[in-house]
Amino acid sequence: MCRQDDYPPHDLPTTCQAPGVGCTNEITTTASIRFANGHGTIGVCAEHVHPKPPLVLTGVDGNAFAILYAAQRALKAAGYTRADIQSFNKEAMGGDYNRLLAACFGWFEVS
Repeated sequence: MCRQDDYPPHDLPTTCQAPGVGCTNEITTTASIRFANGHGTIGVCAEHVHPKPPLVLTGVDGNAFAILYAAQRALKAAGYTRADIQSFNKEAMGGDYNRLLAACFGWFEVS
């Protein structure tokens, strides 16, 4: 998978680049996506634009492990793959408590 930013302007793809679906629809918008080496922007059709999944932290114990578990469940419920969840875990556990919260706000619509 390559990022749309990696193409010179005249070589931009014209069909959907949603990962793993083989879609041939016309690009209608761009979407931010997380890659193993960071994040980037890809062109996608309207059918494959997905908002951030919700993560409800109200009423969840403030313990880092409780927050991490709630986030993992939310990703699984939203249909993310095991590799996506592992990528989130690596980012969320790559530092202190503030890093965990920053990862949650980057991956989810937190309430």
